[in-house]
Amino acid sequence: ELKFNVVRDSGLKLGPESLLLDFGCGSGKWVQELRSRGFQAFGCGTRNDNEAGVNTEEMIAKGLIRILDLKNYALPFDDNTFDFIFSDNVFEHVQNYNETNAEIARVLKPDGLCLHIFPSRWRPVESHVYVPFASVFKSYLWQFLWVSLGVHNEWQDCRSPKQRASRFSSYLHDETNYLSRKNLIVEFARYFKRSEYIENLFLKYSRRGKILHHITTLFPFLPWMYSTFRSRVILLGSPVK
Repeated sequence: ELKFNVVRDSGLKLGPESLLLDFGCGSGKWVQELRSRGFQAFGCGTRNDNEAGVNTEEMIAKGLIRILDLKNYALPFDDNTFDFIFSDNVFEHVQNYNETNAEIARVLKPDGLCLHIFPSRWRPVESHVYVPFASVFKSYLWQFLWVSLGVHNEWQDCRSPKQRASRFSSYLHDETNYLSRKNLIVEFARYFKRSEYIENLFLKYSRRGKILHHITTLFPFLPWMYSTFRSRVILLGSPVK
């Protein structure tokens, strides 16, 4: 409901006839949920994660979820297919912004919208390894300092602080890509005429963020702080074909 309310206020009303794409869909949980509510939802990603209660393999067999080929990068959908494309905690992993945005713009309808939500570069605790400011400071020594103090995540394949620090540093360098606010807009603006941060609108409909939204009239810098230290919320439209 949150995403639907945000795009509705942004000028796009979604109905049962709308085609939706969960970009980086993981297990396909939201594809399954949206289809159960009557939407024509699809998903794509680089791998399929298992999750209790989600019929991932069945959706893959039916073509509702499609696996991306990263070597020959192309979204496996026709041009101008989707009314709405969304992602949640995906773009902090995207290494190939140019190819990714070109493909998203290609499969988005001219009057469609995209909504991307992902962790901020200056988030105080990096959301995958749990090390403070590891999205900026990715070095082995920084990871080792915090691992030695007892910081760790749920990964079970590291038997020593050195192994864990090395794994964290490699993961951060190879599998994350935290861009600045300015660089994000530059990347998105290459393929979308409309690109804007909409954290305040997101907070308006967020269960946890409503209080922040209500006091933005007194403290107008709060959405900027949310974007800088918590999550980016970016709306895209008018794709450049």
